Amino acid sequence: DLMNQLQRPNGSWMPGNQFLSMRRWSESVADQISTMWAALALAAYEPDAAKRSAVVEKAIAFQRQQLVPPSNNEWLATRLLFEKQFGSMDEVTKLTQQLLAAQKPDGGWSWENDRPSDAYTTGIAIYALAKVGGDHAEVFANARGFLLSQQAADGSWPTRAMNFSKQQDPEKLKARDEIYHYWATAWAAIGL
Repeated sequence: DLMNQLQRPNGSWMPGNQFLSMRRWSESVADQISTMWAALALAAYEPDAAKRSAVVEKAIAFQRQQLVPPSNNEWLATRLLFEKQFGSMDEVTKLTQQLLAAQKPDGGWSWENDRPSDAYTTGIAIYALAKVGGDHAEVFANARGFLLSQQAADGSWPTRAMNFSKQQDPEKLKARDEIYHYWATAWAAIGL
């Protein structure tokens, strides 16, 4: 009921503060990411996929009208999951190839193509690829190698906020490192 109330008239959901204030995302990309995750979560609770709720259908319609952001691999992995749930196999194949092509030589993925590989995006990427299926054994082995090489002795994956954040102040970036540390650790573990 709360999600129904929070959905905007255009079918999207307003992103949380971290998407707008912390990330180098446009408002449009932040809206899309929030909407795709919300639609995926709500659809998981609908007993009959053939009879989607009006809320989910409205979110799908919103997402179909959006432009693809350039070189954003988190968006790409999320869109791959979204298309697997709500789209066509042709679109899933196309997005899968794009995500595979974005893997870096070190086995990881970066949030944006011009950034270094990070555990956060690598975890999301391999999670999405595993969910859509296919023979990606070498891709997963390389990603696993990257993640294991980046794991700290305490089992976590430290990740620098400067790779994601629009913030430039060194003190604020240092404070945000802890947030990305937790996010990266969660996604790396989920991906593995």
